[in-house]
Amino acid sequence: IEHLKRLTLADLYLDTLVYNGHTTGSDVLWAGVPMVTILGDTFPSRVGASLARAVEMPEMVSYSLQEYEDKAVRLCNNPSELLEMRAKLREKRLTAPLFDTKRWTTSFEEALKHIWALHQNRLPPQDLFPSDPGNMHQFRSCDPESSRKKWKEEKGDAFCRERPVT
Repeated sequence: IEHLKRLTLADLYLDTLVYNGHTTGSDVLWAGVPMVTILGDTFPSRVGASLARAVEMPEMVSYSLQEYEDKAVRLCNNPSELLEMRAKLREKRLTAPLFDTKRWTTSFEEALKHIWALHQNRLPPQDLFPSDPGNMHQFRSCDPESSRKKWKEEKGDAFCRERPVT
């Protein structure tokens, strides 16, 4: 718990490019410290952006090195904007999907029930994704071959809204 207390002393967390701060990023956000991250093209380099979206603060995500640098410099030169972001994080800490353990647990349990139903009916495994990470997770299954490209083009992430679980 001491490391979380120390994190509150930071003004801004600069996420790393190639391998984002996974647990560290979550800890920083829980501590109420704004983050600047950059969206990469591999799983480890996309975690920071996922964390920012899950705490409902996509404004922390940059899409180029220049934007990353500009955002970090702007925030460091604008203490009032940093204070606003800290206040927003404090508020989101109690409501955002990233820190909603009950919602996540319910979502995970629903996914396990769906997986078990597939197994009992001798159906092949399916990819499962929450249809709306901002509301109570309702899992949906997707046809991987026809849908994967469409999800990425439309959403840039792995959320599918094609057909409901029955």
